[in-house]
Amino acid sequence: MVANAVPYIEKYDTQEAIQFLIACESGGDKYALNNDEPHGSSYGILQFRLETFQEQGKKYGLPHDDIYSEKQQIDIATKMIDDNLGFRWSCYKDYLEYLN
Repeated sequence: MVANAVPYIEKYDTQEAIQFLIACESGGDKYALNNDEPHGSSYGILQFRLETFQEQGKKYGLPHDDIYSEKQQIDIATKMIDDNLGFRWSCYKDYLEYLN
């Protein structure tokens, strides 16, 4: 199990988690841009940092050439959540509270 991973993965389906994160992270704005992040700007509907987007896309063998692509962000985020890496989003704690 990954450090900081949350043991609630069996309580929800991944697509529900993705939709919650989209609403929380960007309000559904595919061009959302947050320049106030301490570790670099975040982009798109799931507010990926460019480095994370590229690293995870490569890791999972998924397209990762358009940081504003909703499909690419959702595909990468789906794999990450399935691998219990949801904690990497700031809104993930809110999602877990919503479940409980």
